[in-house]
Amino acid sequence: MSSRTRKRKLQAHVIGALIAFAIAVTTIVPLIIINIQVINRGYNALDIARMHHEERMLEAIKVTYNETYKTINITNIGGITVRIIRIWIKNNTGLYILDASHILNDVELTPGESTTNKPSKPIPEPELIGVETSRANIFYYSP
Repeated sequence: MSSRTRKRKLQAHVIGALIAFAIAVTTIVPLIIINIQVINRGYNALDIARMHHEERMLEAIKVTYNETYKTINITNIGGITVRIIRIWIKNNTGLYILDASHILNDVELTPGESTTNKPSKPIPEPELIGVETSRANIFYYSP
């Protein structure tokens, strides 16, 4: 084999190796970058879910019912602001689901704050009162 043929073979091998390297870099590196981005998005979603769960655990309210005045008293005894969205009242005639904005003057209670309001509709003596928050917690009162 002549030296010219060897040089061309060597040149062909080098060019082939460069092409293979270019293909590997243009396909594998973007796949690695995409995988890293997907993993980061997953971690971000987990952080959001963890924060939501931690906030739910900090929510605590105390619900009482005054039979004399037919009023519902709600006190935020937790560590964060609570937004009340719904009040459930069950009694011997059925279940009443009341939108909190129709019952309460303030639907957001800061820690330590309380509100007492009378429902706009007359309700027979409740067997169970449930107060639902925006974080999907439900707190109950049973006389």
